[in-house]
This record gives sequence, structure tokens and C-alpha cells, in this order.
Amino acid sequence: MESPPRKSKQGLWQRMNEVPKTLVQLLLDLVPERARVRIVACLAFLGLAFWIAYSTGMTPLSHGFAKADDLNSLRLDVDQSGISELRAQECHVTDQKTRQFYTQILTKRITDYQKLAGQPYVLPSCDDE
Repeated sequence: MESPPRKSKQGLWQRMNEVPKTLVQLLLDLVPERARVRIVACLAFLGLAFWIAYSTGMTPLSHGFAKADDLNSLRLDVDQSGISELRAQECHVTDQKTRQFYTQILTKRITDYQKLAGQPYVLPSCDDE
């Protein structure tokens, strides 16, 4: 008895490559153009929303690239250096009006620092500068 002719692997591979093309063509024929535009717009929006959630650590897949704790510690460092610079400038001012101006700015910056740090900020004396 003769065995049935074997199909070549190349012919099978060609047919497997045609399957996705056929499926895409079938979907294009079934879905109207207006609906395709809406589907693409929705997928783009969902992709953007997922990307934002992923990069900020709102998904279980990632911790995000910028944690709030890291940002707070960076801000505290910047605030400390800014307060130190303002204090040094305030100590070298001789005019009373300008000194009051620096004092107001320092008071606001120290208040902001204390809210963020949760601890008091000890302002160095002008002798330490």
C-alpha cells in the first residue's frame, strides 16, 4: 500500500504565515472603518493609561521610577541648603528693611521644611556662618 504524499514543510510554513494575514483581512472586512478608528483610539488611551500607572508604580508589576520618599528626601536636602544660603545672606545684611525681608522668607521656608520633615529646623546663629 502506498503512503499518502507528504506535504513539504515549506508549504506548511507558508500556510502558517498566511493565517495572520487572513485573520486581519477578515477582521477588516467585518469591522467598519469608523469602529476601527474608535478601537485604535481606545487602545491608545488604555496603553497610555497603563504606561503612566506602570511608570509611577501604581501596578503590581513595577515600583515606579520615582518614589514619594525619594522625592521628599531630595526636597528636604534642597530646602536645607536654600535655608542655609538665605541665613548666610541675612547675616551679612546691614539694612533693617532688607533683614526683615530675609526673615520673612526664612520663616516661610522653615515652616515648609518643618511640615515636610515633621521635625523642627534649628536655625544656626549668625556667629556660626
